[in-house]
Amino acid sequence: MSYKRISVRFNMDVDAERKAWEIIHEKGNGLVGKEVINAINTSNELSNLEKMIRKVVSEELKKVMFIPSEPAACNPETEESETDILNFLETF
Repeated sequence: MSYKRISVRFNMDVDAERKAWEIIHEKGNGLVGKEVINAINTSNELSNLEKMIRKVVSEELKKVMFIPSEPAACNPETEESETDILNFLETF
């Protein structure tokens, strides 16, 4: 086996670092190295999963044609009020 050693320091005055320390030590089994390895691997897997989901959703949205379920009914009162609003705005 070939081991590589790293050293990590946590600044307990920084919220994110203190939270990471607490997460690593919450199981209390003393195997911090395994917890760090699991956290890194899980983070990478979730990132890859997110990218894949975004790609699939984007591809599917490109295929979809957005057709309104019911055409908008023309309401003469709405047309009049819109015309009044546009005329009012033109006065500025």
